[in-house]
Amino acid sequence: MKTRPELIESILCDDIRQEVGNKASIMGIYWGGMIFIPNIQFVFAKLCVLQRWIKGEGEFAIKAMLLSPSKELLRVDLGRVNFIKDIPIIHTGVNLCNVKIEEVGTYKLQTFLDNETTPCHTFEFSIQLPPQAAGK
Repeated sequence: MKTRPELIESILCDDIRQEVGNKASIMGIYWGGMIFIPNIQFVFAKLCVLQRWIKGEGEFAIKAMLLSPSKELLRVDLGRVNFIKDIPIIHTGVNLCNVKIEEVGTYKLQTFLDNETTPCHTFEFSIQLPPQAAGK
């Protein structure tokens, strides 16, 4: 039996590291859904989103798409994830590499299950210049 999982939380960070003993370390968490960059034309070598899922059962293909305020930036295929009924929470990590920021504003990470065209979840975060740089 296949039961669609529910994505309940997304955490934006610099890196997610898989550790020994089924432990993950989350580095550089961006609190409040806002990132300040020093200037436009900034490139993130790596940007990650840790996702927490519940209630799923069965195997699902997971894909993600990053959108800037004006266009699609990139797509990521997370592969197939097997959700097991007896495991209450499943974590997945979205690794976004070489993300070039050309504009400030609201960015969206949309997550899709299997071949659906409507996202099962949209995570929004803001990329801005620091207040002192915005007035220059």
